Amino acid sequence: MVSEQVHIVTQAEVTPEAWDGVLSAPWRSPKLLFAWAKAMAAHYSRIGALTVVVVGPLSEPKALLAMTVDKGFVQRHHFVANDDGGLPVPRRDDSVLPALAKGLIGLGKPADLGYYPVEDPFIGEVQKAAQGKAKVVVRTKVIPAAPWLDLDESWSEPTNNLRRNMRQSIRRNERRMRELGEVTVDFLEPATGAVDGLLDTAVAVEAKSWKERTGTALTHDHRQQAFFRDYAKVVAGEGRLHVAFLRLDGKAIAMSIGEIRDNVFWAYKIGYDEAVAKYGPGALMQYYLIGHLAGRGIQRIEMQGHLLEYKKNWTDKAIDTVAVRIYPYNPRGVAAMGYDAMRQFAKRREARQEAAARASKSAAAKADADRDA
Repeated sequence: MVSEQVHIVTQAEVTPEAWDGVLSAPWRSPKLLFAWAKAMAAHYSRIGALTVVVVGPLSEPKALLAMTVDKGFVQRHHFVANDDGGLPVPRRDDSVLPALAKGLIGLGKPADLGYYPVEDPFIGEVQKAAQGKAKVVVRTKVIPAAPWLDLDESWSEPTNNLRRNMRQSIRRNERRMRELGEVTVDFLEPATGAVDGLLDTAVAVEAKSWKERTGTALTHDHRQQAFFRDYAKVVAGEGRLHVAFLRLDGKAIAMSIGEIRDNVFWAYKIGYDEAVAKYGPGALMQYYLIGHLAGRGIQRIEMQGHLLEYKKNWTDKAIDTVAVRIYPYNPRGVAAMGYDAMRQFAKRREARQEAAARASKSAAAKADADRDA
């Protein structure tokens, strides 16, 4: 206990009801709720437990910050909900933020708040609490996070709301895809027992995408795959899991995994088979999914992640964020800062080497062209 108001506990010491009561619907992210935290603790945190800074009584918290803890000497803490960015710490109101910041700094451990909403007052409170105790590094993230799309009845036919070029691309790719064979879409809300089989299919589709080449597919990230399987079964048991497949002659060529909560669809995974990439299977999957969700009255799609170019075809709404890292003035903080500095140096060196390689290749091509001339 850091003070009379602040408790340092594990997730097991707060009941799910008390945990989830900190935030009210609508738009509360499932990542801020107890079920997500419990699954994260099992797969991503040291000794299977989260460190949770709680303000107020454990039976009725006023705020809580749940963090996974890395193994090893440094024991860096990571805001458990904010792996994709754009989420603030859950609290009932802003009056508790000074106490929450004091509890966080009082841990004396390096911490990473992820890509945090730039306008949220918690950042300022953390900086105040850290004075003389820790270094707080805040870096602007160029690409906004947590894009979303508000839906109404007009989105039941998504092309009604798209730019002309995107609308024409969707219709052209749909026509070309149907020339190859029968195109069908499955929208599923499976029971727990069906989860593993459906995820096997989804993982297989993702493994045929660019994520396989970069090593980010679930076939490579066994920890993330295990987490998703566990969490998906919890969500399926509560009737909220939503899985969709775009099929060509019965074969899955694109997939979507998400959940529906409080009349909001939260997207977790989307992928497609690159063998049919020229037909735009990812965009078609999104097109069919949006139309389906709007048709059943869903009010919003939380696309999550960052506002990448392909998401800009659907929305321009997202949250400006900053990367927030905390380094206490102690051996763990110094070690974490040194490690991060080396990583940044290595990234800059790699970027310079790639730029030099591109320049060399371009110069060689120009020299060949000059000789041929």
